Amino acid sequence: DRVLKCGADKVSVNSGAIRDPQLILEAARKYGDQCVVLSADIKRVDGAFHIFAKGGREDTGLEAIQWIRDGVARGAGEVLGREPVPLLQKKRDVPPQSRIRTPEARRANISGCYEVADPRSAEGRRILLVDDIITTGSTVSECARMLMLSGAKQVSAAAVACHRDD
Repeated sequence: DRVLKCGADKVSVNSGAIRDPQLILEAARKYGDQCVVLSADIKRVDGAFHIFAKGGREDTGLEAIQWIRDGVARGAGEVLGREPVPLLQKKRDVPPQSRIRTPEARRANISGCYEVADPRSAEGRRILLVDDIITTGSTVSECARMLMLSGAKQVSAAAVACHRDD
């Protein structure tokens, strides 16, 4: 509710919908199915594709295709899901960006820190980088630069941030 009231066009649901599948139906009825995106964290487990919760850390045991069908039947207007592909790896450890104050120092700190694990995996692809927070954009920019150098067709970035009232 808060996210849409703050101006978002869509809201993505995953763990909340796994806990309470009616959330999808209620959101679609209240805001319209065009606002509800079912996010599916999918991983292969013993040859089957399962839905994971809590940022991909908890196997729910739900079969991925059935979960997506159920989510669409409940009113999800879009589905966002793929098995994550580890494209980047850290070449060297660096001090945390949060301890570095200026944008210039952050760019210098992160420069050359990442490499593409398998350059063929990025070639010709449109890639979405997801980070927990983007402050100066230094880390996202460096990752995007490395992916583009490896032949990515397009690199976009998104940040996921949440203010909790604990």
